[in-house]
Formats: sequence, C-alpha cells, structure tokens
Amino acid sequence: YYAYYARLDYPGALNEFKAARVLEPSNSEVFEGSGYVLRRQGRWEEAAAQLNEWVKLDPRNPSALSHYSFACDVLRRYSESDRVFGLILSLNPSYGNAYARRAWLQVLWHGDVDRAQSIIAEAERVVGFQDDQALLAHAKFRVALITRDFEGALRQLERETREALGNQFFFFPVELLRGEVLDLSGRHDLAKHSFEAARRRLEELISKNPKDFRYPSSLGIALAGLGLREEALRAAARAADLMPDSKDEWKANWRMMDLALTDTMLGRQSEAIERLDVLLSRTGEISTNVVRLDPRWDSLRSNPRFQALLTKHGGKP
Repeated sequence: YYAYYARLDYPGALNEFKAARVLEPSNSEVFEGSGYVLRRQGRWEEAAAQLNEWVKLDPRNPSALSHYSFACDVLRRYSESDRVFGLILSLNPSYGNAYARRAWLQVLWHGDVDRAQSIIAEAERVVGFQDDQALLAHAKFRVALITRDFEGALRQLERETREALGNQFFFFPVELLRGEVLDLSGRHDLAKHSFEAARRRLEELISKNPKDFRYPSSLGIALAGLGLREEALRAAARAADLMPDSKDEWKANWRMMDLALTDTMLGRQSEAIERLDVLLSRTGEISTNVVRLDPRWDSLRSNPRFQALLTKHGGKP
C-alpha cells in the first residue's frame, strides 16, 4: 500500500501483493489491493478478475461486491453489474453509493431515465441516507439534464448544502453546474454570472492547491462558458498535464470528459468528437446512450462525424 498510495509505484505495489499471495493465498486483502492497483493502470479486465476473487473469499462484504460491480460497470458488463448492485442493496439497504451507481447504470445500459429516477427516489426515502461522495447528487443532476428538466436541476442546486459536488474524480462547484443549466436553457446572461462565480472559486482553489487536476479541469468549462477561449484552453491543457493517462487512466477519463465539454462549448467540434471517440473506444463511465441523450452535446448533433461516432459505437452493450 505504501508503494501504491505514497509512491504511485503501481508495478512495485503489484509485486508486493504477489509476494503476499505466496505467503497467504486466502488473504482477501491481496486480491482487494491488486484490483485497486490494476484499475489505476487501466487494466480493468484483470482488475475485475482480482476483485471477483475478493468476492469469492468474502461474499457478503458490500465493499467487495461494490468494487467488483463497479469494475463490471466500467467494462460495460451492465447485466452483471446490475445483478451485483441488487445483491449489495439486499445486504445493506442503506449503502448510498450502490443506489447512485445503479441509477446511473440504467442510463448507461438502456438510456432508461425512468428507472434511474425510480432508484434515486428509493434512495432518498432511506432513513439516514448519506451521500458523502456526492455520487447520488451528481447522478440526480445528470438525469435531470438528460430529461431536460432544467427547472428541476436548478431546484436541486438551490437545495444543495455543499458548495460543490466533488470526490477524487471531479469537483463541480454549484455555481458551475448552475451556469451549465442556465446556458442550456437559453438564459445566457444569467449563466455568465454563475460561470464568473465558479471561475473565482476555482481560481482561488488552484492558488491553494496547484497540483489538483480537478480544479483546472472544471475551470476550463467555466472559462468556456464565459467565452474566454485561450484561457479555457490553457486551463484544460493544465489539467491534462497534471493527470495524463500514464499517471492514472481512471482519473484521466474524467479529465478527458471535461475537455470534450470545454471543446464543445468553444465550438471545437472536431476536437470534441475525437475525445468522445477515445472515451467510447475504451473502458469507462460513458456510453452511446448517454451521448445520445445528454443536451451538452446538442451542438454536435448536426455534424456528420458525430452521427458516424454514434453509429460506430452503437453496437456496444
């Protein structure tokens, strides 16, 4: 774990886990840790296999089941992922992340927003429900956008007590999300006020934490919303430098999604479509169903290359 967490030495960490497996072949932590490292390397097939071994050793552990089901989700093994999420909730009905991931899975898998909304509503009825990683809030917001319920998305943001929806993969200030909704619904002047507020917040965070890739990634979106082309591209490039695929492909995928959105907002259609092509070509938390439905890509829809992209990837599960 020192090699993994402290040094980001993924090959070294795997060697240590292999040595531990020789000493204790039934130690579930060996498979757990190996799965964590492999997914950081983008080796999701191998990661899923290791996490499944963890499940076999500890079949009623919601954490083991959750990590395995999420690996299946990223690999687009949606049927297996949905099955395991259902098992998790039967064992632990208050496990918040499982509701969030299962809800978004319905959109990834079938584009089924009604089922996603039903799961979100079920989660919100759970007494003492916690959403510490903002996964359910993010899923609920994205589903509102996809259904073009812009007023509902704004009401959600008005009720939000956190200043931002964030975890290790993304950091979206409420002002930034509000700006997106207002812009998509045609209230461009109000959107600019929100984007400017997000810009100020993110620039302050960057000054305090200059190595955190999430902040310039979101700043690129805010600056694009303000029409500041060169500044937006510089922020996006900074995020790419801080989190390349070689460092952590899982986190880099989130950075690339923000880049694609920044490009789209700036009218850089070719660049945006190329990034979406890469994201749909490899494992990740995006699918053609999401791209078809999400209004953030509306400006690309008349582009023949965008339609070709959907056709190219449309046969995937």
